[in-house]
Amino acid sequence: MNVSKNRNFCEIKALLPPELRSALSAVRDASELCEIRLRAGKPVVLVFTDSPRFITSGGRLTAFLPSDPVTVSDRELEAAFGSLSGYSVHSQTENIASGFITVAAGNRVGVYGTAVTRAGRITAVRNISGMNIRISGSFANTARPLADSLFCGGRPGLLICGAPGTGKTTVLRDLCRILSDELFFKIAAVDERCEFSGDTGFNTDVLSGYPKPTGIQIALRTLSPDIIACDEIGTSDEVKAIAEGLNSGTGFIVTAHCSDGKELARRPQLRELIASGAVDHIAFLGPAVSEIGKIMSVEEFYESSGAGERVRGLRYDRAVRIV
Repeated sequence: MNVSKNRNFCEIKALLPPELRSALSAVRDASELCEIRLRAGKPVVLVFTDSPRFITSGGRLTAFLPSDPVTVSDRELEAAFGSLSGYSVHSQTENIASGFITVAAGNRVGVYGTAVTRAGRITAVRNISGMNIRISGSFANTARPLADSLFCGGRPGLLICGAPGTGKTTVLRDLCRILSDELFFKIAAVDERCEFSGDTGFNTDVLSGYPKPTGIQIALRTLSPDIIACDEIGTSDEVKAIAEGLNSGTGFIVTAHCSDGKELARRPQLRELIASGAVDHIAFLGPAVSEIGKIMSVEEFYESSGAGERVRGLRYDRAVRIV
């Protein structure tokens, strides 16, 4: 049983309105629970690692859509949104406009509704119509294969890739803990979405809520880190900040939404990141949550994916270190 998953589920459940809280009592063990999907006027969907499940009006879990599922009303959804945002929507306006809020224990809640735009930019979201509550968990030593195979002889740049829900943040957090506690690296984790709760190691500084480019600059100027860790790299500004940080001799460990080498080769920002020399190795997560799949050097990635043709015009002149 994953104790942290169950604890986080209980903390989330306590924040929900009574009707939803009562319905979720049908979940006896949340070890394999990944998401709670709430959509106005539609059934509550619980996404487990093996399949989605529904709650019947009688309080049973079922893998098939029942004739009497527990549904979410507009009123319940608004109440849940208010409670999960701490009844301080104004303070989370920027995050909500970006599609999420972060609540207890680093659990992220995706939020959507009717967008309010100004000059082509989303400034607010009203009439909330759906939420996706992700249940985080801690899995000790999931990053052990990465630590043992790559970092015992140095601090190579590492890109951790995985599809949504495969545990990238969990692996990154665990890797920070191992490198901090066992190899005594000074780690600066730039945690833009406030998801880096839990044990990150005694020698890890967590910059919560900082935009990644700003957090990287502050860490370099003030914390003298051996390694900077960032979750979900995806913009050119973030890649530029990482490339600039290389001049200080700091290593980087970053994650990205990307399921395989072919998808990685199609992503221009990730190709730019690799071409900058910030990445020496790439790790792809497997189908199970937080499972380390294939680990390859950048050189192997170029050879296996044909990505060399795709980075034409980008500079890549850093020696690849095979650890």
